[in-house]
Amino acid sequence: MMRRCLVVVLGGAVACAGESPTTPPKGPTWHQGVASILEPSCGACHRPGGIQADIDLTTFEGAYAWREAIGVAVAARTMPPFPAGDSDQCEMSAPFVDDPRLSDAEIATVVEWVQRGAPEGEPEEAWPVPSPEVSHLERIDQQLRMPQPVAVPPSSVVRDRILCVVMDPMREEPGWLQGVEVLVDNASVVHHVRLNLTERSFAAERDASDGQIDGTYLCKGRDYTTPIGGYAPGMGPQVYPAGSGIRITPDDVVVAAIHYHMADDAQVDDTQVALQWARGEAVVQARIFKTDTARTAEAGLLPGPGDDGEVEFRIPAGAANHTETTLFEVPQGLGPQLRVFSTLGHMHYVGSSFRMWVERADGSQGPCLLSIPQWDFDWQLFYDVDLEEPGAPVLAPGDQIYVECTYDNTLTNPEVARILEEEGLSEPRDFTYGTSSNAEMCSMMIGVVPGEG
Repeated sequence: MMRRCLVVVLGGAVACAGESPTTPPKGPTWHQGVASILEPSCGACHRPGGIQADIDLTTFEGAYAWREAIGVAVAARTMPPFPAGDSDQCEMSAPFVDDPRLSDAEIATVVEWVQRGAPEGEPEEAWPVPSPEVSHLERIDQQLRMPQPVAVPPSSVVRDRILCVVMDPMREEPGWLQGVEVLVDNASVVHHVRLNLTERSFAAERDASDGQIDGTYLCKGRDYTTPIGGYAPGMGPQVYPAGSGIRITPDDVVVAAIHYHMADDAQVDDTQVALQWARGEAVVQARIFKTDTARTAEAGLLPGPGDDGEVEFRIPAGAANHTETTLFEVPQGLGPQLRVFSTLGHMHYVGSSFRMWVERADGSQGPCLLSIPQWDFDWQLFYDVDLEEPGAPVLAPGDQIYVECTYDNTLTNPEVARILEEEGLSEPRDFTYGTSSNAEMCSMMIGVVPGEG
């Protein structure tokens, strides 16, 4: 879990362990107030060897060169990246684990620093810079390796690639998985990772689909099966709620969908996955509710503004604010109460916003589970709920979960313009369901464990 121990307020600071500057500056400088915000919050990506090493935010010189862009991104709350956020329609009550968002005071400090010309301040009187504290699994019972290290081509060949890598736990009998952690080898090219639990036969079929059986293949939408964890810079491991676990059988393998963002030169990556298994203690089953993209009313797709007769999943050409909504009902027989411990939303490049909310079986309004006001395909994160804090959402049998995906299928969406250019088109076209990232999807994941009551 990432934590920052220095709380910065304009004109002063409160530091950990009683540390505080003796003479508060007249305004923030790099060494007096700003480094202690940006380095721990942004340095996981923006550092030598990081995924965004060209923007080094661990030194004054690096930050000064990008000062204007820093001010814009911080003020817009687009950096550090954490797309989940409240909207007018969806106010979330869940407290998140590994939430890197800056406080209002931290944002004000950085913006004022930029407005003042980004002064360096006094290096010899630098305020303490806390190191990001990233948690790890309590223990590692098994470490899954790639079939072979991945050769990552330079950016001159391809900008991004999402590669599915099969990693086999080789279980001889069922077991309970209690935690997973992605052990990134080459952080300069690993943008993010999503771990999926996949049937062995399906993974073998997909591995053979490219004509080369080597345990790797380019990911498509149907490869995103049951999600069990993931990685983005600054994230800790996924540890399921105390006393719970995901049941893994001998027929299951772990498929890591690794998003590589290429560097200038060729690289090699040997990322691994650590597993923590239950050791004989009683375990309750953590369950993953997952919807695939509904394409018919029978599958849960609700009538939409672009339907031509029957209910259909179609985003019309030129539609700037098109919505597709899916309904999922919490099943019976899982107990009177379920606690939500993780959520995930999924769309492709035409997406512009995402929200998921609950309407109770008795007709009352339930909680907003996830709101992403500005969708970003490159930052599809797991949002893990801190069950130790008040406000964690609870579900009950018969509750209805609405999943609403909003799309911008106009040329003002730069991703639509890019896709059309690649296809040799000059005007928008309809987008329908497809596993390719040049088609569209609308799906969700919710992790739940039995609650009290």
